[in-house]
Amino acid sequence: MIDHADIDGDKKTATIRQLRREVGYGCPICRNPFLTWHHFDPPFHEEKHWRPEGMIALCLQHHAAADSKGGRPGAYTVQQLRELKNANYSSQDVKGSFPVLQIQKKMLIRVGGVYTDKSSPIISINGEPQISISVGDEDMLNLSFELRNKDDHVLLKMENNWLTAYPNHLHDMTAEPKTNDVTVWLGKRDVGLKFSFKWIAMEELEGMLESDSRRASAAALRSLGGIGSLEGTGSDRLGDRIKQWARENVISDGLVPLLNFHEMSLYYRGRKALIKDGIADSIYYSFLHDLVGGCVDIRM
Repeated sequence: MIDHADIDGDKKTATIRQLRREVGYGCPICRNPFLTWHHFDPPFHEEKHWRPEGMIALCLQHHAAADSKGGRPGAYTVQQLRELKNANYSSQDVKGSFPVLQIQKKMLIRVGGVYTDKSSPIISINGEPQISISVGDEDMLNLSFELRNKDDHVLLKMENNWLTAYPNHLHDMTAEPKTNDVTVWLGKRDVGLKFSFKWIAMEELEGMLESDSRRASAAALRSLGGIGSLEGTGSDRLGDRIKQWARENVISDGLVPLLNFHEMSLYYRGRKALIKDGIADSIYYSFLHDLVGGCVDIRM
């Protein structure tokens, strides 16, 4: 499943683009949009090639099923894989199965209590992008990120929904059709991320903002040695700004499109950065939008 060969980058990129187009940008079996590249004619262990006629794009799970193991053939014959390659596919069922990929002119994005629009990269560390989004082929939302362990080895890399995974490190990856959630965990949940997309009512957004505001206040009190109280903190002006922005820019039929990065845990040059109830124990609650250079740049 993993390509360790020194292959011409332009040829490989052209092959990947062709393979993605062939399957309509989703796994031909389950329509998962996060794709890997299966060599079946001949298998990669027999020849380290990147000829598209002998390859097919599959999701991580069905790629594993297609691979031969211990001398036993994979789950699909060469003829079956060729039939999958030659069938007609539409990107619409991929976007229908994974609402996170449906492009909105604008959307609200939440990352550990920080709110932004589609400014990208969403998260950088020392100026190096960690999570980025862009609009790609078929007007689909493309996700890019790279997850490393504490020894600075890449465990999983996604570039515009092109997935390169190292299965011996992969603890769990879930991106099932007809859901709004994507979860990736590696190294027994030491590294990974979880995000979702859904349309939420303004009341749900208000509750989320209130929770994030109180969490930020608690963090501020901890930094002061616990002096003070959460009571009587007054109105949430930041939350009011976010709600006003949502009303003016993204709300439709009373609902707000929210791309929510619930959690992310990654290493950067041996140091761990956690995004959950705040970002890297430094940013807990803020609103950053209309930014040219991206959203949050963590300094480590």
